[in-house]
Amino acid sequence: MRYIIKFGGEEIGAVTTNRSMTDEEICEMAGVELAITEEDFAGMPENGKYDLRELEIVEEAEQSNKDYDGARWGDLTEEEQKKMLKSANAVDGDGNEMHDDGECIIDLLHPYSVAGRVQDGEIIISDDAVIYNPVAE
Repeated sequence: MRYIIKFGGEEIGAVTTNRSMTDEEICEMAGVELAITEEDFAGMPENGKYDLRELEIVEEAEQSNKDYDGARWGDLTEEEQKKMLKSANAVDGDGNEMHDDGECIIDLLHPYSVAGRVQDGEIIISDDAVIYNPVAE
C-alpha cells in the first residue's frame, strides 16, 4: 500500500507499507510535520507544519499480478526483485520505520514482505529469505 500526501494538489510526502495506518501515522512516517499547538497553526505555512484537515491522503494499491507468497528471494529474477523493491520500506517488528542498521522486515510491493536487514543504509535480503503476505495471515 502506498500513501501519497498532498497539500494544495502538490505531493509533499509518501510512504509505502503493508499495514493499515492512521492519517497521523502516515504523516509521521513520511516526515510531514503536523500542526498541533495554537502556535503551530499561527505560524503556518512558514513553519513547515500542516493542518491535517487541509491534507489529502491518497491510497494507491499497486498489486502484483503474480503470487509470490512462499517464494525464495533468490528464486526471483533480477527484474522481479527490482520491481518488488521499487517502493520497499524497512520496518522493525512493531511496524516503525528503521533508522539504524539491524534486522528488520522489508515491506515490498503490496502486499508482500520479507525478512532482511539494513546495513549502512542499504537493504539486504538473503537469497534464502522467504517472501510472505502479512495481509493474508
